[in-house]
Amino acid sequence: MTSIQKLLCFIAGAKKEVLYRNEVKSASVNLSLIGTFILLTGVFATISGSYVVYSIFEDTIISILIGLLWGVLIITIDRFIIVSLKKIRSVENKKQDKLLVLLNALPRIILAVFIGFLVAIPLELKIVENRLLVEMNDKINQRDSIRKANNKTLIRADYVMPIEQKENDLMNMKDTDPEDVDILESSKATKVNEIKIRQKQINNHEYNVNNLRKQMMVVNLRLANLKTQQQDSTVIKKMQALNGEYNKVRRQILRLKGYIAGQNELKAEVEADLAEIQAEIDEKFAIHQRKQDEVKEEIVGLKADKKTEKQRMRKISSDARVLDLRNQTLVERFATLSALKEKDAGIRRLGWSLSLLFIMIEAFPILVKLLSPANLYDRAQFIYDEKKSAELIDNLKNESKNPIVFIAQESDKENLSLILTVLKESFERKVRANPDNVDELLVKYESQREAIIDKYKKSRVAEEELFRQGA
Repeated sequence: MTSIQKLLCFIAGAKKEVLYRNEVKSASVNLSLIGTFILLTGVFATISGSYVVYSIFEDTIISILIGLLWGVLIITIDRFIIVSLKKIRSVENKKQDKLLVLLNALPRIILAVFIGFLVAIPLELKIVENRLLVEMNDKINQRDSIRKANNKTLIRADYVMPIEQKENDLMNMKDTDPEDVDILESSKATKVNEIKIRQKQINNHEYNVNNLRKQMMVVNLRLANLKTQQQDSTVIKKMQALNGEYNKVRRQILRLKGYIAGQNELKAEVEADLAEIQAEIDEKFAIHQRKQDEVKEEIVGLKADKKTEKQRMRKISSDARVLDLRNQTLVERFATLSALKEKDAGIRRLGWSLSLLFIMIEAFPILVKLLSPANLYDRAQFIYDEKKSAELIDNLKNESKNPIVFIAQESDKENLSLILTVLKESFERKVRANPDNVDELLVKYESQREAIIDKYKKSRVAEEELFRQGA
C-alpha cells in the first residue's frame, strides 16, 4: 500500500489495526475512493474559504492560512461523518442495523448538503464576479444619480429660487418709484407752478414800474423845460399839474414795489417748501437705492453660498462614490448575486448546478457507505471492536485484575471512555457495599483512573512508533 493510499484511507476514517491485516487489504480501494472525495471537498473548501477571506481582508497570506484551516475543518467534519457511520452494529438483527444506519445517516446527509451549499456559494461568486461588478457599479451609478438629483433639488430650493426672487424684487424696485414719491412729485409740481405764476406777476409789476419810471422821466424833463420859461400863471399851472402827475406816478411805483416785495416773500416761502419737498424726494430715492444695493449684496452672497454649497455637495458625492466602491463587501456581493438570480435564469441555473455538484461530492462518500454492502473491512472492524470491548469489560469486572494491564493494548479513545465508565461503575458498587470506606475507595479510584489515562497516552506513543517502523 502506497503512502497516498494510506493517507486516503486515513482520511476515510480507517483504523490501521484493522486495515493492515492481509485479509482486508482489498477494501483499501473502496476506502481510498471515499478518502479521495473527502480530500476533494477539502480542496474546494480551501479555495472557497481563501476567496471569501481575501474579499474581506485583501491579504494573500491571511487568505491562504484561513482557507487551509477551513479546508482541514471540512475534511475533519466529513471524516467524522464517515467514521460515525458503522455498517454493522449487531450480529442478531441485520434489519435493525440497516434502519439504525439510515437514521444515523439522515442528519449527516443534511449536514453534507449544508456544507455543499457553503462551499459552492463563494465559488459561484468568483465565477460571476465580472457580472457582479457590473451590476454593483450600476447600483452605485444609480445611487450617485439620485444623490445628484437630490443635491440639485436642495440647491434650487435653498439658493436658485431665492436668487430668482431677489432678482425679480430688484427689477421691480428699479421699475417703480419709492413710496409716496408720487404725492411729493405732485406737490413739487404745484409749488413750481405757483412760483412760476408769482414770478410772472413780479415780472409784470416790474415792467409796469419801468414804464412808470419812464413816465416820471418825461414829467421831469417837462418840468425842467418849464422852469426855464418865464414864470406866469399859465406856466405855474402847468408846473403844478406836472408835479401832481409826478407824485401820482411815484405813488404808483411805490405801490407796485410793495406788491413786488410781497410777491418775492411769498415766492421765497414757496421755494423753501419746494426745497423741503425736493430734499424729501431725494431722501426717499436714496433709501430706495440703498435697498436696491442691499438686495444686490444679498444676491451676490447667495450666489457665493450656492457655489460653495455646490463644491461641498460635489465633494460629498465623490467621497460617497469612493466609499461605495470600497464597500463592495461579501454581503453586498451576495445580495447582488441573489438579485441577479431573480432576473437571470442562466445565473440561477449555474448556482443550482454548482450547489448540486458540491452536494454530490460531499454526499458521495456517505452514499457509497450506505449503498455498498458491508465489506471485509466493515466485518473486520465490527469483530475487532466487539472483541476488544468484550475483553476490556470482562477483565475490568474481574477485580483481581488491574485495568492498567489491559489499557496498554488499546489505542482507541472510545475504548478508553468505556474503561473509565466501567471503572466508575465498579467504584460506585464498592461504595454501596462498603459505605464506611468511601475515602479509601475514592483514593484508590482516582489513582487507578490517573494511571489508566497515563498508560493510554504512553501506549499511543508506542503504537505510533510501531506504525512508523512498519510503514
